[in-house]
Amino acid sequence: MAINDQTSQVFDAIIIGGGHNGLVCAAYLAKAGQRVIVIEARSEVGGTASSEQYDGVTVNICNCDHLTFRTTGVMQELDLASHGLKYLDADPTQLSTSWDDRRIWPHFNDLNRTLEVIKQFFPDEVDGYRAYAKDSMPAVELILEAASQIPSRGSLISKVLARRGKGVTTMLRWSKMSASQVLRRYFKSELLMGPALAIGPTVWGVSPHTPGTGLGALTYAMRHVAKVGRPVGGSGMVPISLRRSIESNSGV
Repeated sequence: MAINDQTSQVFDAIIIGGGHNGLVCAAYLAKAGQRVIVIEARSEVGGTASSEQYDGVTVNICNCDHLTFRTTGVMQELDLASHGLKYLDADPTQLSTSWDDRRIWPHFNDLNRTLEVIKQFFPDEVDGYRAYAKDSMPAVELILEAASQIPSRGSLISKVLARRGKGVTTMLRWSKMSASQVLRRYFKSELLMGPALAIGPTVWGVSPHTPGTGLGALTYAMRHVAKVGRPVGGSGMVPISLRRSIESNSGV
């Protein structure tokens, strides 16, 4: 609906920008009974989560699979499946390659399967990867559990106590380091470190050598704790389903 058609209406909330984060906020507000309008400059909502049509094929603007979004509960709480959002589990979760010798090796959700791959392609790194997983996976579990609740000091403390502090030391120590510094504590091969950094700090637009990016080294561990997924119909089905959710609750 054109913005000119809305000027005489009164809204409780105006969301500027229809990227997936703004849409999630708008969808929750609309579900709670607030009168919501989303203002977006493009012809369709979604931002970099959108998919576009090129020569008869659907192309994701941001070429990335979805992981964290699936762990938050947003999809279930907003019933996005009823609005068309469905996922296919992606396993292998990632394929990595070497420019020099064209080796291609997969990463799997299952840790033991990944260790078998490491043994085949990087036999000297098996113990290091196992140590990395032992240290990093509890930290990922803590972060995802904490993120699933309304943020408060009390909820975070209760999660830490429930887990008997497991993962806290790693999270605090790594958060002060750079991602590359963290990975070098476990791996010797640049080939093995590179893919983790490419889907961590590099995606954020910062150097993996920057202090404070250390939690970006959790990327491999994230894929062992949670499942990577690809939306049926492209990444754009996330914002499309969110838009439909908003509209179903009288949002604009």
